[in-house]
Parts: sequence; structure tokens; C-alpha cells
Amino acid sequence: MTSVKRARFALIASIIITLFLYLFLDLVPFGDLIARPLILISTLVHELGHGFAGMLVGESFESFKMYYDGSGIAKITKPSNSKAQAFISMGGLVGPAFIGGLLLLVGKYDKICKRFLIFLGVVLLLTDIFIVENMDGWVFVTIFGGMTLLVGLKASKEFCQWYSYFIGVQLGLSVFSRSDYLFTEYAIVDGSTKMPSDVGQISHALFFPYWVWGIVCAVISVFFLAVGLHSVFTKPIEK
Repeated sequence: MTSVKRARFALIASIIITLFLYLFLDLVPFGDLIARPLILISTLVHELGHGFAGMLVGESFESFKMYYDGSGIAKITKPSNSKAQAFISMGGLVGPAFIGGLLLLVGKYDKICKRFLIFLGVVLLLTDIFIVENMDGWVFVTIFGGMTLLVGLKASKEFCQWYSYFIGVQLGLSVFSRSDYLFTEYAIVDGSTKMPSDVGQISHALFFPYWVWGIVCAVISVFFLAVGLHSVFTKPIEK
């Protein structure tokens, strides 16, 4: 099988497996134990999206917490202006699609894919040490970060590609499976704490109703994913 066919086959297989998990997981014994890590991956990238967006506008990413129910919260120093606040809020909403598209993009290049997974694993483990603040977060980020680093260091180029595409697809589909969050003004964190949602914070910081910003973030997310998918099917694959 050529590298071009291998990349496309790996991507299509990842999509089929993921759709099966989404549609039929209730029929699988211990299905929640399989689904929960996939949900937590999107939560992790969502909160990191807030944190790194804050760093881009000159704020400090102080800590974040994530919970088994799939909720999370990032603590960032108070933005200096409303535009910075909106950018930070948007960073979490489009972060999963951005990283998902990036994983699809790099997945076709064997050497770049392995290096990117190593980089991603190191970033996650450093985040685990210095920023994560609760037990649910420590456990999950340690496992996911360590596994990603190990795949990048030790796995074959074929397995790295499968891993990159599978995680990319999870993040891509989470944009749609959790799209209700894009169109709600408030969110529940850790099962009990009610606070403004990200689109609600963007609306308060700038203008327009929260659902308008939900549409904007959805369009941006679809664009990132489309770029990643387009690269797999149309551009040459590095041997």
C-alpha cells in the first residue's frame, strides 16, 4: 500500500470507528469507560485553548481543572480589555477543531507526525506538572500525555499516523457532538456551578447575542477541519 493510500485508509477507518462508537456505544458493555476518555480529550483541548489564547494576548495561564463529567475551567489572569476576553473565550471554542485539523494535516508526513506527537506529549506533561489543579485532571493528562509521548517516541510511522488521525477525528467530531455548548448562554461546571458560557462571555465582552458568536465559532471550526481533510485527500504525501 502506498503512503497516499495508507493515509487515506487510516483516516477513513478512524472516522468509521469513531462514528460506530458514537452511535452504538450504549450497546457495548462498559461503554461509558470507552466514551469518557474521548469526551475528556475535547475538554482538555478546550481548556488549553483558553489558556494558550490568554498567553497570546499577554495574560498568565495560571491553572485549569477538568472533571470526569466532561466539564472544566481554566484560570487566566483578568484580561486587560474586552477584546482580549473575547479572544480567550473563543480560543477554547475553536481550539479542538484547530488541533484536530492540525493532527490531520501532520498525520500524512511520517517524520513530522512523530515529532509533533512528541512535542504534544511534552506540552501535556508540562501542563500536568505546572498548571493542572485537580485529581481528575492529573490522572487524565498524565495518562494521555504520557501515551502521546510514548507513541511519538516508540511507535511505528503507521501507528503514529493512525493515532494522529484518530485523535484528530475525535476532536473534529466533538465540534458537532458537543455543539449545544455553542448555543447556550450558561454552562454547568462540575455538576453544580452555573456560570456564563464562552459564547455568553464573548457576547458580554463585545456585542451581538451569544448565538451569533456560536455560529461564528462553528464556521471557524469547520474551516480548520476542512483544511485538515483537504490536505489528506488532495496534497502529495511525503514518503
